[in-house]
Amino acid sequence: MQKTNSQAKSKYPSSSSEEEEDPELIPPKESKIKREAPPPQATDAEATRKEKKRLSDQKSQQKRRARLRERALTEDHPDVRPDRGKNLTKQEAKKLFETDIECRKWFFRDLLQRETTTRVGWCWLTSIVPTKENGQIQLSFYGHKFATLAKMAAYHYYNRWPVDSDNPAVAEQSSHRCNHSNCFRPGCLFYEPAKQNNARKNCLVWVACPHAEQDGCKKVVFTCTHEPPCLLYKPGIASPEQLLRAHVHPTAQVVAAASEEQKRDSASQVDA
Repeated sequence: MQKTNSQAKSKYPSSSSEEEEDPELIPPKESKIKREAPPPQATDAEATRKEKKRLSDQKSQQKRRARLRERALTEDHPDVRPDRGKNLTKQEAKKLFETDIECRKWFFRDLLQRETTTRVGWCWLTSIVPTKENGQIQLSFYGHKFATLAKMAAYHYYNRWPVDSDNPAVAEQSSHRCNHSNCFRPGCLFYEPAKQNNARKNCLVWVACPHAEQDGCKKVVFTCTHEPPCLLYKPGIASPEQLLRAHVHPTAQVVAAASEEQKRDSASQVDA
């Protein structure tokens, strides 16, 4: 039986515009918003200039951080001497030094600005000589002398005085990790018994890498066994922490390299 025209129309819907179109089959209309053109590619010269500027900014930032670390004592310091030490006794002046960090910062900043202070490597060296031969340097704090300069700097770093005891194994003294007796940089000072302090004498601290001449290695081999370690300045290094963190050879690695080199030397002698 043949189908009628109406049935045929129902099976094959007309594509006439009078009938509604399926919205899913309608192609999207072209957007009227203008797309931005991609940025022009930088030339080689411009890329090189930007890279140089980035490295320069990075180097300036590293130098600034190094200066801030070096001047940690005197950052945010008062420009004028804090007027809190008038008519004090010796004990009161000592108590003021212990409790008032602003006064301590002023004290060390004033000392750093004097002509008698020079900065050598990581150290702050003063040319002030003690009043007695082979004695300790003492400076006045608000008109009173109650401790040596080394003890005052160490107190600012460790927030305590050395232990005073009749037992030599317990009694402490201020020790210079940098081996400069006239240095008052707090990071170079430490409290320890006299026996450990004397053991630091003639300490090499570190030696150059044995492969420096062959491979151009700029790292060092640490030989110091003291705790905290002794300090020996290396040019170009901003702080002792940076030296220990990034410029010291692992001891095992150096020993293995030296043993391998010794084996090669012995093998060459056998072949000869």
